[in-house]
Amino acid sequence: SFSFSVAACMGDVAALLCALRSEDSQSRGLAEQELARVRGNPELLPLLFLAIDGGGPNAQLAAVLLSWEVPRTFQLLPAEDRVALQSRVLKSLEASDRAVVRSVADAANSLAQAIAANEDRLWVELLQTLAQLVASGQELQREMGFYTASLLVESLGPRLGGTWPALVESVAASVRTEQSCAIRTAALSVLEKLTEVEGQPAPDLTEACEAVLASLEMQGAGAAGVSAAAELAALRAIAESESSPLNGQLAARALNVAFVALNSSSECRRQALQVLPAIARCHGGSGETCKRLLTMLETAPRDHADLPDVVEAARQVAEYSSCEEMWQPLLQCLQAAGGPDVQRCAVGWQGVATLATSCSSKLDSAVSAVQAALQRTWQHEDLHASSAALNALEAIACADGPFEVVVPVCQGLSSLQSPELLEPALLVIRQFMENATTDQAAGVLAEVVPPLLLLLTGPMDAQCHALETLTQVMQASCELYLDHCSQTAERLLPLITSPAPVGPAALEATGSLLRAVADVSVMPALWQSAGATAIAGLTSEECSRRKASLNCLTSLASVLPAAELPLAAVVAAANAALQSDDGSLAGVRKRYSVVGVFTGDMEERLAALRAAALFVAVCDDASLRVVFGMCNAVCTQVQHAHCTVRVQACRTLEQFARNLGRADVPTAQGCSGSVNAAVCALLNDPEARVVEEAVYAAEELVSQSVATPGVVAALSAAQQGSAPCGQLAVTS
Repeated sequence: SFSFSVAACMGDVAALLCALRSEDSQSRGLAEQELARVRGNPELLPLLFLAIDGGGPNAQLAAVLLSWEVPRTFQLLPAEDRVALQSRVLKSLEASDRAVVRSVADAANSLAQAIAANEDRLWVELLQTLAQLVASGQELQREMGFYTASLLVESLGPRLGGTWPALVESVAASVRTEQSCAIRTAALSVLEKLTEVEGQPAPDLTEACEAVLASLEMQGAGAAGVSAAAELAALRAIAESESSPLNGQLAARALNVAFVALNSSSECRRQALQVLPAIARCHGGSGETCKRLLTMLETAPRDHADLPDVVEAARQVAEYSSCEEMWQPLLQCLQAAGGPDVQRCAVGWQGVATLATSCSSKLDSAVSAVQAALQRTWQHEDLHASSAALNALEAIACADGPFEVVVPVCQGLSSLQSPELLEPALLVIRQFMENATTDQAAGVLAEVVPPLLLLLTGPMDAQCHALETLTQVMQASCELYLDHCSQTAERLLPLITSPAPVGPAALEATGSLLRAVADVSVMPALWQSAGATAIAGLTSEECSRRKASLNCLTSLASVLPAAELPLAAVVAAANAALQSDDGSLAGVRKRYSVVGVFTGDMEERLAALRAAALFVAVCDDASLRVVFGMCNAVCTQVQHAHCTVRVQACRTLEQFARNLGRADVPTAQGCSGSVNAAVCALLNDPEARVVEEAVYAAEELVSQSVATPGVVAALSAAQQGSAPCGQLAVTS
């Protein structure tokens, strides 16, 4: 017993517990105030134990409060009272009420953590008690023994390493012989927690794994209920664990039991569908596994409730297998395109998307099959299958796949009726246009341009997407776009002064169009209007319009005579954008955490860097001093937290380095030091992409004979792979 007496001021604990359970809010509120007053007082603990011993509803609440109080008050107790508390908790683990014991188990777990943290030892008596409980003749004690063990494994992890063999043996014995579903489930929960243990020593799960496999093999297709589902969940956890024993024969057995379980109850089937990709992910599944899943797709009813899970399992297994042999069965799924079996067609597209990323060597040979299936899918206009097809094309584009696969999308753009498919279709076209040759882009202009121009008269969202795509198409097709210039100009001219977002997007598209025309005498009204609108937009309060103005003027700078360029206005706008505070040093990593999704101020910053790079290259010698007024602002971008900005800064600094020799002596001397310092910092950047681009800028400084010793040394280190990210730079 505890050595201290129960203070009278604590009141009647039974009455307090009753009030806490009261339906009367006022009584309950007063009781909660009283509880808050006495919490943290060690003298509350014996009162709670008395309530637990008394049983009934108060016992459950007292056990919950005990689990709260033990970690708060344990260190406040004298040494002898700590020992008494431990003994009292162990005794309460043998109570006959499941809810009470679960709460006491939570308290025991907290107490074990406190002992481990403050006394640097295991609570050996608890481990001994658990060994007795899991071997007890009473079902509740066995169940609660495993439940408490699962808590300890999760909280103490490798500290329990010495107990792994005995614990795994107990779990395996329970799986082999236990009849109670609740106890088997509790034991399997311990097994799942063991698979999550990080560090050494790692538990050897072979015996438990064999027991689970033997149990599932014995049940066969008749596997059903919570216990069988828990066994399959444990099998998945074993497959995913770092210390998984699933290899060779055991992995083959696991695959077999998973496939057999696909014919059992719905919950077991769901778990089995997760086991298959788990084995493939961790143990390099096989094409045969995916083929068996695809066979299931062929034979399953189209309205089967978990058919999407089968589809996803097949897709994941294909991804983790990375087998070239999987191309053919997945392409065969595409033969269902245009027919009633939409699910099978969708899994084919999902598989193509997966293999395009993980196994792209067969992309070229799959072009014909993909094109034919895409035409049928497009004509059928099923949203699910068409969306899957567009996702597959996006993956192919990211893998630099053949341009020919997107041709059916371009050809079918004019007949596309679904608004849900329009945006992803235009996105896919833009992605392929980024890497298309001039001839490839020109080859689809007749199919793409008319519907894009038609969309410019539609809703605002459609206009914006069409303008982005049109800009990309014009940039890809260059001078071959000339046949479509007049009709494009006719549609763009009234849009460039529209409110955002349409106006800025139209202005950027106009800049791309005029760069393709490259002749001021052609469409003079458009040249004049675009130039005036862009110059006025440089000082706009709207970030998107300032960005569009910089991009438009950058496009015009590539074709206009240097004397006609609005240098002073561009330099002022670029400096303002580069010197603005976008949180790059404080919070940019949160704001720009997703590469490729930028806020407006970052887009404007990138536009300013691109403008600086082009203007310094095209301006005449007399104007170079004005353009070099952007040098210091460009150099400060090496501190920007987003690597996309630093990459563009490298490219801009390369142009500055290349043109230092054209500048007058004071300008060259004033800028040389800052350019060298910036390039040196970029050569030591942690991102490989940045270092690769910085190398070009450094080589330009060396070729101009203005490189400092620091740049020369950093360049040598980067080229040899000994810079901070040099290894990445060499291998990426």
